[in-house]
Amino acid sequence: MNIFGFTSRPSIEASNYLQIFIRTNVGEQVSVALEPSWTVQKIKSNLAKQLKTNEDQLRIIFAGKELPDSFTISECDIGNRSVLHVVRVERKPELGNTPKEDNQPLLTPQNDGNDNVHETINSQERELSTDSVSNCGSSEGVKQSGESSNVSRSSNSAVTTTRLLCDSSTVMTIQLTQEELKELNKLKAVGDEKPHFYVYCISPCATVCIGKLRVRCSECKSGALTVHRDPTSWHDVLRTKQITATCENPDCNGAYAEFFFKCREHETKGEDDTAVVLYLIRSNLPGVSCLACTDVSSPIVVFQCQSAHVMCLDCFVTYCVSRLNERQFICDSTFGYTLSCPVGCPDSLIEEVHHFKLMGDQHYERYQRFATEEAIFAAGGVLCPFPGCGQGILPDSDCRRVKCVGGCEYVFCKDCLQGYHIGECSVDDPSNGMTNGNAVAGFSVNPERAALSSWDEASNVTIKVISKPCPKCRTPTERDGGCMHMVCTRASCQFHWCWVCQTEWTRECMAAHWFG
Repeated sequence: MNIFGFTSRPSIEASNYLQIFIRTNVGEQVSVALEPSWTVQKIKSNLAKQLKTNEDQLRIIFAGKELPDSFTISECDIGNRSVLHVVRVERKPELGNTPKEDNQPLLTPQNDGNDNVHETINSQERELSTDSVSNCGSSEGVKQSGESSNVSRSSNSAVTTTRLLCDSSTVMTIQLTQEELKELNKLKAVGDEKPHFYVYCISPCATVCIGKLRVRCSECKSGALTVHRDPTSWHDVLRTKQITATCENPDCNGAYAEFFFKCREHETKGEDDTAVVLYLIRSNLPGVSCLACTDVSSPIVVFQCQSAHVMCLDCFVTYCVSRLNERQFICDSTFGYTLSCPVGCPDSLIEEVHHFKLMGDQHYERYQRFATEEAIFAAGGVLCPFPGCGQGILPDSDCRRVKCVGGCEYVFCKDCLQGYHIGECSVDDPSNGMTNGNAVAGFSVNPERAALSSWDEASNVTIKVISKPCPKCRTPTERDGGCMHMVCTRASCQFHWCWVCQTEWTRECMAAHWFG
């Protein structure tokens, strides 16, 4: 069987072939088997025969860049089951006819405010060919007009480049400032350590993995997109509408790029297989020691404070778990339930909460529960005090009688979180459970901790589960059948009340739910 001129592929498992999906900008899609040593030129040659066009009219786009003809598959960070986008370029119309792309910004060798962004990157991390054009918007490496160049340009002014989003220079440029890059070059400590993006892969890895940066159209989400410049900071990558681009989909007028990340550790499951970027985690290129254990390890967590304090992953997990156990996380209105730099630096709150996934599923579940509770408290809500419930409730500010609607249906007092009652909330005797006057000097007992250590605590919980307090005297009462009309068994009370409403028995209760 032939698919676009490619012969019937052998078993991919039994060879070094890669299964690659090729999509055209008119909606065609095929699956092909390619050798990693194949060049882009060879792929174009095979496609041109089937599309009945010249190979110089075909453009192959991957990760927002047009791939040069000399590139091989292995050089492009293309994994198994990746997608290549093929765009057929129509011949340039005669003068007087305006092509669709003429209203798009053209890529020219002008600086766009990023004059020196890349100048300090170590030469071993970026070896761009002298006849290639950088899409990063700076003027370095760009052929001046009139000079000969073998860089191919299509009719919409997209420029091929040997610089891809997976290049080490791109990773370093996004993660480090110019000053940091200069200092890194002075240290000359890069060695064998390679810069990477790190992501949290939810499925199937469920751990921190090395990630890869990808781009798509912000409108139609198609990968057939050419960016007008490279991202130069996390600001460009994490925020929308920062970098302009040209969408090659004829039915889309998208003009902005949208960046996202994929996990490199497992075979991609399609273009929707994305991962959460952990932008605080970096490769420890300069060999900075952890502020807690002083060990030098990689990767590390670099906080967003002015001093950029560094922690190893193990110490970061210990820091997070200890703060979680003490409920010392910060409830911020912008970033949610989060932490700052352990040194206490200002403006260092962690914005991406997936960094706390490093604590593990059990601790992260507690983190989410605590965060929900803090959000309820901040909004003026309460948690249902009935054992085993704990549902969040947002009662009216002037409402004292609260019912756990949709939960356990428990009715309680918002002020004291006990069963609903009439009159003032009673205060427990503070001397109950405390040491007496003969106690040893310097020794005291916390009554709350003493209650948890009580032998009869289990019995107290059982009473709360199976009973309701009298609304007047709060005597625990168990209903063992019959109607909902209750009479307090306490001789000094004898209050008539409704089991359902937990208020005084009325004719409305008799009519509505006397017998349930």
